Amino acid sequence: MNIGTESKQTMLTKDNFGKHISELRDFPIISTLGEDEIHIWQADLDLPSFQIQKNFEKLSIDEREKANSYYFEKDRNRYIARRGILRQILGNYLNEEPRRLEFRLEKNNKPVLESGNGNNAIHFNITHSNGVGLFALCRSGEIGVDLEWLGNKVDCEEIRKRFWSDRENKEWRLLSEGEKREAFFNVWTCKEAFLKARGEGLSRPLDTFDISLFPSDSSRLLAIDGDPVEAFQWQVHNFKTLSGYAAAFAVKSRMMDVKLGFWDNR
Repeated sequence: MNIGTESKQTMLTKDNFGKHISELRDFPIISTLGEDEIHIWQADLDLPSFQIQKNFEKLSIDEREKANSYYFEKDRNRYIARRGILRQILGNYLNEEPRRLEFRLEKNNKPVLESGNGNNAIHFNITHSNGVGLFALCRSGEIGVDLEWLGNKVDCEEIRKRFWSDRENKEWRLLSEGEKREAFFNVWTCKEAFLKARGEGLSRPLDTFDISLFPSDSSRLLAIDGDPVEAFQWQVHNFKTLSGYAAAFAVKSRMMDVKLGFWDNR
């Protein structure tokens, strides 16, 4: 999969989001993360064997044990790739050897950097689907990111009836049949990104917060437990990635520069 060929399709515009979104350049040049910035890296997880081995060597003992617990080679290699790439990305920003980084798990098994890593003010989140990974980073607060392959076989009607809020279901009925599948995945990725940013997972019912089905809204998050004021503190947005995927990020901040890039796993 040649992710680089899709670079023009991943750009968002100022009209879509608070400040502006631009493309990240070659990764050795980008080693700083501003207080008002979000960086989102996209990476291919289906790597040749020599790159899988290089990534495996960067992992901790626990990560290596988990990698070896996977039954299928494809799943094992994708896990090695995403953990190794995460370490490379964070090591690049922290000016630290990737293998020396240490993590701990918070509620709902959300990984965070250990305080002993020095500049630990970097918040991060990762997601993967069908061989593609996204890695989101910021300094201002907790961040979540989600990616879904549109080829996944899901019953959109059944899921939205069971899990969506009344407001979302009302907006759903305003859509044409041709708009519904893409809208479903846009809402789903926004919900997942928001829950991941808060570290709640599915412990929070999906119908307790409202996501707009209309991309023209300044933020897709409209209300939390019926409260639009609390929702105003958040930015939740979809963004374009590879064709055939839906993606979204969530961050508790109002105005951020968002930069998208393609990680060259060297």
